[in-house]
Amino acid sequence: MLNNYDLQQIKKLLHEEVDPLKIDMKEVKSDINILKSDSSKTRKDINTIVSFFDREYVDLRDRVGRIKEILKLAPRS
Repeated sequence: MLNNYDLQQIKKLLHEEVDPLKIDMKEVKSDINILKSDSSKTRKDINTIVSFFDREYVDLRDRVGRIKEILKLAPRS
């Protein structure tokens, strides 16, 4: 049977093992927050780029369609 001293020693050992893990978890949480911020910024940048090139494509498609009409090459599609 364990006595009070044994229980205190076990508790002490557990604290010695768990406390460094708590510190590591704080660092991991900080790193995760940084990654979330970076991924959010990257997502916004990608959306901006896609939006820009989509507009450029639509404008270019319209211009080609008008050229085809003027040159009477094919109906506009």
